[in-house]
Formats: sequence, structure tokens, C-alpha cells
Amino acid sequence: MSCNSSAMARATSNESSGCQGRGGLRSKIYSQGFCFRALNPALTPSGVVSVFPEYRIDGDLGYATGHVDFNGRVIVSGMVEPGFHVKCGELIANEVEGAEIEATGDVVIKGGVIGARIRTDGSVRAKYFHTSHIDALGDVIVQSELFESVVDSSGVFHGDNCKLLGSRVSAKQGVMAGEIGSPSAPPCTITIGVDERVHHQIEQLEEAVTEAAKGLEQA
Repeated sequence: MSCNSSAMARATSNESSGCQGRGGLRSKIYSQGFCFRALNPALTPSGVVSVFPEYRIDGDLGYATGHVDFNGRVIVSGMVEPGFHVKCGELIANEVEGAEIEATGDVVIKGGVIGARIRTDGSVRAKYFHTSHIDALGDVIVQSELFESVVDSSGVFHGDNCKLLGSRVSAKQGVMAGEIGSPSAPPCTITIGVDERVHHQIEQLEEAVTEAAKGLEQA
């Protein structure tokens, strides 16, 4: 499902005094002196301030909604179901299972993430991750458990009360965890100070260049 939304904003006359600047999506300045305030501003890890329109789903994101491609904040009161793809600015959901998420902003999951792949230019937060792959430009925050999952972060892995079991974590700016490893679980791998996320992107670009060069040779 591909969604487009017109921006909405609110203005009050007593806030218009001294308002200067350029208006953008959901943040417009009118000649009459009214200043429209951004309702959902967000600061990305790269230092860009974004303002997102919202698309709300009451219940699960699944067969009733289809895949979602929305240039804004997607709010799901239920679960993002297995096999579905979400491409958005920000995502807020109750649970994610077996889905693929692509976001330019933060991803906040109130419950757990199971068997999913999340790639974002923002941060990721969830209660737990099981058998999932997380690729984040920002921080990754886990409350209770990271189980047989992979995390590549250009920021910090925050898991002060989190157990890391059979997982690989690479966080350029540091890893904080309550407990790492268990005698009954596969070993954990922790990498700090290296941006594995960027390394993977370079490898993908090199592979693409190699394939393109082969195509030119065969032409």
C-alpha cells in the first residue's frame, strides 16, 4: 500500500511575533504574520531536522493493509506481521515479526522484534530482539534480551539490563550490556570502534561496480 498525505499544521496569533525563516512541510509562514509550528519534528543522527506527517493503523499491519510505503511517521497499534515490508520516515509499533523495515528516522517497538530485518538512518528501540538483523545509523536500545541476532550500529548499543546470547554486536561508539554470553548459548561477538555498517555499504558498492564492469566487458 502506497500512501500520500497532505500536511496539516496549526497556528496561533500570539506566537507569530518575531517569527522569521523559511516554511517547509508542516512548518509554513504566512504573509499575514501567522507562524505554523511543526507538529512532529525529529532530529536524525546525521544532524538533519525532519518533520513527518502521520499514517495510523488501528490493529495489525498485514493482509488488510498490504505493504506500506509512506514518507512520514507510521504508527501501528498492533503487530507488523510476517512477510510484510514497511518503508517510512519513522515507525512506532507494538510488535514486529518476520517483517522488513526501512526507515529514515527512528524505529520504536514497544514490545519485541522476532525474525525481522530493520534498516534505518535513525535509532532503534525495542524490549527484545530474537533472530533479527538491525542496521542503524543511530543508537540501538534494548531493554531485556538480544538473542541470536546481528546489530550493526554507527552509534551506541544501549543494553544496561540486557542479556546478549549468541549474537553479534558492532557499535562504533560503544556497547553497554548487563550480561554477555552464557555457557549454554553460542558465543557472542562484540566489536567496538569500527563502523561495520559503513564497511558493508562499501562492500555492496564494490560488488555493484564489479558487476557493472563485467556487463560492459560482455557488451
